[in-house]
Amino acid sequence: MDRLRSIAAKGVYLQIDHIGFEVQQRDRQRAKTVAGLIKDGHVSQLLLSMDLCAKSRLHWHDGHGYDYMLAGFAPLLAEEGVSQSEMDTMMIDNPRRALAYEV
Repeated sequence: MDRLRSIAAKGVYLQIDHIGFEVQQRDRQRAKTVAGLIKDGHVSQLLLSMDLCAKSRLHWHDGHGYDYMLAGFAPLLAEEGVSQSEMDTMMIDNPRRALAYEV
C-alpha cells in the first residue's frame, strides 16, 4: 500500500487491474486497497479494470462475466465504505477524463 500511495502522490492515474481474477490478490483485498486510496484523497486518480481476455472468463464458460464489476466488486467496495458517488467517479468520470483525446 505504501508503494501505491507514493505513486499516487505524483498525481498520476492508478489502475487497479485483474478485478475478478483471484490468482494474485483477492477482490476483498483489492476493495480494501481501493477504499484506503480513496480515504487518502486519490479517488480522482483511480481506474478499475477486469482484464477479461479469455473466453473462460465469460459467463457461458463458467467465468465471472462482464457484469462482475457492478454485480460482484461494487458491493465489496460498498462494504468498505465507498460511496456511490465515489464509485461513479472511478467508473465513469475517471475513464472519461483518462481517455479524452483532443486534437
